[in-house]
Amino acid sequence: MEEWLKSLNIYLSGDIKNGEFVADIMDSDEYDKIIYKLDKADGLELDEDSSTLTIHNATNIYESDKYIVVLNGDFDNDLYKLTVKEQKWKI
Repeated sequence: MEEWLKSLNIYLSGDIKNGEFVADIMDSDEYDKIIYKLDKADGLELDEDSSTLTIHNATNIYESDKYIVVLNGDFDNDLYKLTVKEQKWKI
């Protein structure tokens, strides 16, 4: 997952927890840069129906054929996190 993020020009240190890559984002500037890179990435789409945005927080969910990326922002407390997990298709 980290290598895939690097292919999107996103370099974050994180941990693998329960099969998910979880990384804290330093600040709102870095958060904005990551949103920009995710929005521009080929093969990655914002799930507008599942994403939310308020004056206090945001949850942006992006999906590719292989991964789901969840970008969380808590604007009031200046806390930001990125989570990547493998896509699990239901047939």
